[in-house]
Amino acid sequence: MHFRAKTPKIQGVRGIFMDVLGTIMDYSGYNYAGEALYNEFVTSFGINADAQTLYSAWLADWDDAFSRMAGFKTVRETWVAALLTTLSRFGARTTPEVLSGLYDNYVQTIIRKTQIYTDAISELPKLRSLGLTMGIISDEEFEIIEGVLRRSGLYNLFNMVIVSDKVKGYKNKGEPFRQALRQTLFRPEEALYIGDSVARDIAPAKSIGFRTVLIAREGTGHQVSGVGPDYIISNLKTLSSALAARG
Repeated sequence: MHFRAKTPKIQGVRGIFMDVLGTIMDYSGYNYAGEALYNEFVTSFGINADAQTLYSAWLADWDDAFSRMAGFKTVRETWVAALLTTLSRFGARTTPEVLSGLYDNYVQTIIRKTQIYTDAISELPKLRSLGLTMGIISDEEFEIIEGVLRRSGLYNLFNMVIVSDKVKGYKNKGEPFRQALRQTLFRPEEALYIGDSVARDIAPAKSIGFRTVLIAREGTGHQVSGVGPDYIISNLKTLSSALAARG
């Protein structure tokens, strides 16, 4: 359901869990770091393509590596493997060790350049004041999450930060959501998950039994293969009001 003029009450919730990228923090740091890195590749390796073409090719290789992953590989390992494939297709030769070093610089640039959505700055403290458990469930690099949230003064609002690298399983397999339930002893229906992607956030959370909220900042699609969120919002202010009204 959409939140319209009348704010509904979301009742029976004991814990609020959130995605980070696209929900709390924007994509500015990733875009800046990616553009700088791929421009460097074009120049250093003499690649006959622009940075955007190279980046688009890497995204396709990342998705392919992620979908074909056997077992578990960390975000760093997957990033490096996909980039090796991309650079090789453009005739560039390098090593995993070199790219792993570049990954460290990439992460630090993201931390410095990423911005927090203004409604997250104002509403996360309000959500915390409701007395609910607050947590993050994310596939992003823990160092990025911690660095960006500490820089913005929001990190200590959360009771827990659960990332895929630490539980050895990505959201699409459900393990981070199961870990949240193990840590809190909540029933799935007592947990509310907020994210900006139906495919990467809403569908896996619902598969574990979480109630879900899609934050559609960028006009995110509302269904994937028949899966839709329980609620759709455009910002976190409406969520604060809905939870505060639960009585």
